[in-house]
Amino acid sequence: MPFIQVREVMKKSCRDHKKVAEFFDDLMDSVDDVKLKYILSNMKDHEDKMAHCIQEYLKVKESPGLNTWLQYLPDMQEVSQLLDEDCDIDEETLVQMIRDVQSTFIENYEKLSQVNLSDTVTDIFIDMKNLSSHECERRGWGKVQMDDF
Repeated sequence: MPFIQVREVMKKSCRDHKKVAEFFDDLMDSVDDVKLKYILSNMKDHEDKMAHCIQEYLKVKESPGLNTWLQYLPDMQEVSQLLDEDCDIDEETLVQMIRDVQSTFIENYEKLSQVNLSDTVTDIFIDMKNLSSHECERRGWGKVQMDDF
C-alpha cells in the first residue's frame, strides 16, 4: 500500500494502544501481587488515555494534517509482537515488557515524524511521541514510589 492517509495511520495507532490496554487488563486478572496489579493498572490507564487522545483528535474531520497523504511509511516494529501472553509475570519481566512497548511506540512516532515535510504532519507525530514520553516518565515515578512498599 504505497499511499496512506495520516488519519489511517492514527487509527491504527489507536487500535494498537487499545490492544495494549486490553492486554494489561487481562494480565491484571491473572496476577495476585498487589504491586504488579498497580503497575498493570497504571499502564492500562496510560494506554487508554493515549487511545482516547487519538480518538478525540480523529474527530476533527477537516484537519489538514490528518487528511494528508503519505507515500510510504518507514519500517516500524509491531507493538503487538511485544505482548507475550504466555510469559511468567514477575516484576522484572513486566517492567521490561512495559519499557519495550513504550519505547517502541515512541520510536514509531519518531520515525513517522520524519516521513513528511509538512510541519503539520510532523507536529502530529511529535506530539504523540511527546505525550507517550511524558506519560512514561510520570508512570516511572509511580513505579519508583511503589518500590518503597
